[in-house]
Amino acid sequence: MIVEKQFNEALEELQKLERSTITIGDHIIFMQTEQGASLITLSCCVYRGLNYIPTGVREAMKHLFPKPRPFHTDLYLDEKSHTINLLFRGKLEGVSKKRFLQILEEFVLIAEDWIDWFDDHDKRDRIHIRRK
Repeated sequence: MIVEKQFNEALEELQKLERSTITIGDHIIFMQTEQGASLITLSCCVYRGLNYIPTGVREAMKHLFPKPRPFHTDLYLDEKSHTINLLFRGKLEGVSKKRFLQILEEFVLIAEDWIDWFDDHDKRDRIHIRRK
């Protein structure tokens, strides 16, 4: 759930600087406007590897996510930081404050699903060593 004060502060910063962040639960959402604030890009890290991204996680990116989503999102793999980010790009022009809040909340739910998805695939790639 998003705190209204925090949401309003993030919107104000977004209007002034064309970029802002908001923390929702454990997730940091990066927001950036383009084309005179008519487009918005949302970004959230959904996987962070330790110096690499395992094969199983890479393969999981190629498959369609099994749950339906309310809007289209993309995944971006950053080889330098060993992260996978969830991205949403959409029109902001004409979107009410209430609808934008709903989009943010839905985006976080999608991000949480991807985090669980990648964590599950990450665990499959682990090698367990038994001590004797």
